[in-house]
Amino acid sequence: MGPEAAEIVALIEEEFSLDLPDSQLAATQTVGDLYQIVLDVLASHADSSCPACKAFHRMRSALSSVLNVPKGSIRHTTRLRPLLPAQTRRTRWAAIAHHLDVRFPDLQPTPRQRAWDRFFLIAVPTALTAGSWLAMRLLHGGSPSGFVLALLAVLLWLLLMLATRMILRRAYNRIALDLPAETAGDLTRLVLMMNFDTFATHADPHEPLAHEAVWSRIVPIVAKHLQLDPHAVQPGTPLQVHQPAKAVAP
Repeated sequence: MGPEAAEIVALIEEEFSLDLPDSQLAATQTVGDLYQIVLDVLASHADSSCPACKAFHRMRSALSSVLNVPKGSIRHTTRLRPLLPAQTRRTRWAAIAHHLDVRFPDLQPTPRQRAWDRFFLIAVPTALTAGSWLAMRLLHGGSPSGFVLALLAVLLWLLLMLATRMILRRAYNRIALDLPAETAGDLTRLVLMMNFDTFATHADPHEPLAHEAVWSRIVPIVAKHLQLDPHAVQPGTPLQVHQPAKAVAP
């Protein structure tokens, strides 16, 4: 399936709020082939709503708009890392979140940042507590008792650990660069889990559609994308734009 066909598929998926199976789309050549797949999928979803479909179409629209890539190139298996290079990832991630306008996962700390996080989480409270212990021992000359000092030290260590954790989280939220999901489908599932009520509320059941109604909604999409007269769109019409052969200079 070429780029023109992939873009038409993306538009039709949004039109009907469906996810068409890649396994069937791979062999799709004509408008009639695509029409039959839509009928089959509509029949299988006749009695259910699809929040996941709504979430994916909204996600694909956001990714296409922010990253300036065709909607047809974004499938569930599309890997996000090549689309979001580290140099511009934070800016684009914020733009995607703004476009979606729902709760959106944050970027995550890198493995190196996590290692430093664990180190500072232990080292900073321990060093400050040890310093405070020694200062109190010197200032009070052994009084209060060692037990009281030990109890105070434990409480101080716990408080310092909580404070250190909060400071580190705020710092890493500003520099985190790891993606929370590997693919567009994984990211959609995260967003759906965070906003299930939103997508479920706006997810209308697929009502049974007459075959003529399905065809009448497919034809304008195909005609507009392939720049054809709608009356010229037939079941045998190819989904690819055939470029005229270039003349060979004598």
